Amino acid sequence: MKKRIGLIAALSLLSVVLLLLLTSCFTPKTSEGLKMEYGTIADEISGYILVGRGVCPDKDIVIPYEHDGEPVIGIADRAFKNRTTITSVRIPRSVIAIGNEAFYNCESLESVTMPTGMLAIGEKVFYNCK
Repeated sequence: MKKRIGLIAALSLLSVVLLLLLTSCFTPKTSEGLKMEYGTIADEISGYILVGRGVCPDKDIVIPYEHDGEPVIGIADRAFKNRTTITSVRIPRSVIAIGNEAFYNCESLESVTMPTGMLAIGEKVFYNCK
């Protein structure tokens, strides 16, 4: 009976370790250096709004879920306009609005991962993207 409990405990520990490894392998590191400003959406929801690329050199942009302990709730108008080297963007579920022309003319953009249920998606957000 003691061997069986030890085996179950070892298998449980191994399962937890494997889960942590898989999570870290498939959870992309967020892009650093993106320019954020604190603001509100719909006069009720406050948090950070991504306003530009800032000093971020990444071609694969991963927008963080939060910044300085507050959620990232939106992407501003023209935040990435004409950034022709960007190839992919991952938008977290905290983002509920994307402004007009946010990715306008990002001609190398091939992949966008975004949540369902956004409150607002502006005009020409992905104009002239692949």
